[in-house]
Amino acid sequence: MRELHRASRYPKLRKYVKPREADAMIGGLRLGAQVVDELPEVHLAPDPDDNPLLATALAGRADYLVTGDKGILGLQAVENTRIVTPRQFLEEVVRPDR
Repeated sequence: MRELHRASRYPKLRKYVKPREADAMIGGLRLGAQVVDELPEVHLAPDPDDNPLLATALAGRADYLVTGDKGILGLQAVENTRIVTPRQFLEEVVRPDR
């Protein structure tokens, strides 16, 4: 959640989502979030600093990992977790009728 909050303040995102809107979204996510206590060891990301993100997705059995990170996107999937851009997620999950 801290990473999402930090990333929501990037100038390139602020033109699409105001900080107040991002905070409301993060608050909603907190209510429905699944907290995982133990992460598997993962060594799949091109950038080793991204491996905890992949481990969290695996531990939580996430259907999707939404990211703009090109290195992670290049993986396309990790086990049953699809790795997609925010646009892909929006088109496939949030607005599937479009």
